[in-house]
Amino acid sequence: MKTPDIRVRMLVAALLPVSLLSVLLSAVFLMARFEDISAAHQLRTRSVARQLALASEFGLFAGNKQQLQALARGALRESDVRWVAIVSPQGETLASAGVAGGNDFPPYSEVETHQVDARGLIDMLTQPVVASGIQLDDLYEDVNQVIPGKAAPLGQVVVKFSRQAVVEQQQSILLLGGLISALGLLFGLVLAVRLSGGVIRPMMRVSHLIERIGNGDFAAAAQTQAQTPPQDPLHDLQKNLIQMADRLAGARQELEHQVSTVTQALREKKGGGRTGNAGQVAVFGCSQP
Repeated sequence: MKTPDIRVRMLVAALLPVSLLSVLLSAVFLMARFEDISAAHQLRTRSVARQLALASEFGLFAGNKQQLQALARGALRESDVRWVAIVSPQGETLASAGVAGGNDFPPYSEVETHQVDARGLIDMLTQPVVASGIQLDDLYEDVNQVIPGKAAPLGQVVVKFSRQAVVEQQQSILLLGGLISALGLLFGLVLAVRLSGGVIRPMMRVSHLIERIGNGDFAAAAQTQAQTPPQDPLHDLQKNLIQMADRLAGARQELEHQVSTVTQALREKKGGGRTGNAGQVAVFGCSQP
């Protein structure tokens, strides 16, 4: 497996914290917004159901189905209401309006209930309707002897609310969160490239300088010195390398000069020896008869 180079490592080191921070912040933001939207939806549905139950009290008490039907139709004006039913304690549907969307009619209950369908798109609330229990004072009745009893149930109101608006809001917020995360990642990537480039370029310049010095190109030091700005983060390191290259160049010239001097001396010594031998041969040649 090939080890990633320093550029990839620098980009990952600079981009990873920004990515994690962006994802975490987006997740926290989305979760908080989803909870707020769900809480607001539940509060609104309970408020509509309770208001409809209060308005239906007189109609249930008087058995006025026309009034109850008008209330049911009026409740459909709310944007999320899909079906309304007003039921007697015996389970008889006195008024209904809208599309039920199923036969899962809830049993009569004297307490408030909240159900969600399997797909999570419909909320069904049941709100009991009880008599207000207004006590009229009797001049001849001992108030201290009156024991208030439990209010008589008059019926219940069943309302189905659509969660489509909640889902659309959550989707729009999710899209917005994804867009913000993408912009954050893009900004982090650009920033990481710029920051890593400010460190990688001087390091690559130093690496190339060392390579050229190792190949004996000491002139690269002067070129690098001319190209290096004073604010370079590795300016001191490059300055020391340039000084080292100058010393190596001077030592190389000195060594070449010494080698040249010794070679010349050896050549002169070897050439003088050959001349002396030739003279001896000539002398020996003249002495022969």
